[in-house]
Amino acid sequence: MAEIPFCARSIKGRGCEKSDVRITGETDECWVFQCFSCKSVQVVSKNGVRNRSKFEAAVQRRREQEEIERIRRSKKTIFA
Repeated sequence: MAEIPFCARSIKGRGCEKSDVRITGETDECWVFQCFSCKSVQVVSKNGVRNRSKFEAAVQRRREQEEIERIRRSKKTIFA
């Protein structure tokens, strides 16, 4: 992350007169910012976490689809 974001309430015109945002915390997955003007809190995820979660969700959907196809193929078709 190269720069501290502006306050979301300031950008949307919701009552923050000056965007006084400071970083208040950081984890392996995200940064936590707080605006000391309006006391709002923003959580911004790190890029790798978002991409990894998208990949894991796609793999899970693919596995579920393969399991559905395997079950469908294993059923016997009876023509009457």
